[in-house]
Amino acid sequence: MSTLKVGTIQDHANSNTAISIDSSGRVTTPQLIAFMGQKTNGSGYSTSGAIPFNQTHLAHASWSGSTFTAPIAGTYMFTLTGHMQSTSNSGFELAIYKNGALAVTGYALNSTSTRQRVQVTYLQTLAATNTIDFRVLQGDVWDGAQSGISCTGQLMG
Repeated sequence: MSTLKVGTIQDHANSNTAISIDSSGRVTTPQLIAFMGQKTNGSGYSTSGAIPFNQTHLAHASWSGSTFTAPIAGTYMFTLTGHMQSTSNSGFELAIYKNGALAVTGYALNSTSTRQRVQVTYLQTLAATNTIDFRVLQGDVWDGAQSGISCTGQLMG
């Protein structure tokens, strides 16, 4: 049995650090492909086009604030979460789109006494340049402060 002792792995051409391993075995990579978008304008949002998120966290260059474009081929996971703004007896539906086509939805039937929350999760293998965006298909979503509508995406491998 052999033991490989290494703390840093560099790319072959430019000696840039590609992977670091600390003494506890935690692995970090400098080019994490991940993002989180939030819409926190403080009102209801109900259009069916790509949601323009006004706050971004962990932004990778492939996230525009409304659309994610896969920088490399791989398996990605996306989530979209929000709750209905109004209290009415109507449907509330959130959706994730791949390359402009509906991929997956989450639906709830609202009541006059509550505001339903919906979460949509999408795990998919993407080719480089495939796009993902997030939409409201029915109802109106609350986009206020910390409890507004949010989305996430990350490369799984």
